Amino acid sequence: MTGDRSALPTPAPAQNPSFAIAITGTDPTVELKNNIFYTSQTSSTGGAAANSYAIGIASTTFTNLDSNYNAFYSIGANDGGFRTTTLSFSGGTNHATLAAWQTVTGGGANDDFNSVEGDPLFTNPLNDLHIINTTTLVVDKGTPVSILDDFDGQIRSLVGLVGGIPDIGADEALAPSAANASISGRVMTKNGSGIRNVIIVVSGGNLPQPILVQTSSFGYFRFKDLEVGQTYVLTLYSKQFTFTAPTRIITLYEDISDFNFIAEP
Repeated sequence: MTGDRSALPTPAPAQNPSFAIAITGTDPTVELKNNIFYTSQTSSTGGAAANSYAIGIASTTFTNLDSNYNAFYSIGANDGGFRTTTLSFSGGTNHATLAAWQTVTGGGANDDFNSVEGDPLFTNPLNDLHIINTTTLVVDKGTPVSILDDFDGQIRSLVGLVGGIPDIGADEALAPSAANASISGRVMTKNGSGIRNVIIVVSGGNLPQPILVQTSSFGYFRFKDLEVGQTYVLTLYSKQFTFTAPTRIITLYEDISDFNFIAEP
């Protein structure tokens, strides 16, 4: 939740509290797992009681509350933290921290024992709720539930499925896959004529085995889909020509298109 709710229509939203999640009833049966409860909402004309809470429950007993592996974040001029007893602007009890919330709802190894408090680092809290990277406090801090994919349709990391732990929230922040690039060039005589049927082998990097190519009729060759950031060894084999440096080493950061070999006269 973001923005200034003073601009909202009646009935008097500016004067009332707001909640990332609000739960009514006396000791209601509620399960909360793997959620991010986020609010930076303000109320510029609301007054002292117009707080914004990560969570509020209109109850003083929590036997039927099953809440864990969540992330709570409330910030801003109207930050209220956590609230119990009532959802109204008066008569409720505020709890400033997750630790205080854990204590009032049961403490110990019960409600929200494995939850976290802090900024989940959305890409943009206004319009893009993807997690910005794979090092935020919600990554790998969830628990397996019945929902097996995130809001992009990406499979969640599940213990026993792919060996990982799901993230808290709607987005499964995946580690970026390594980019690939290519090495290409030409094998030529001293006067610039292409040499065909020359064998070139690339090895090293993370290759499970060397890759072999043969130059074209004009001497061109290309190795594609090589992982960047790796160091490769290219070795040239020719029965008719000799080369000053038939073996060369390169660390690949981007596509290379002029990796040429020149034969000795």
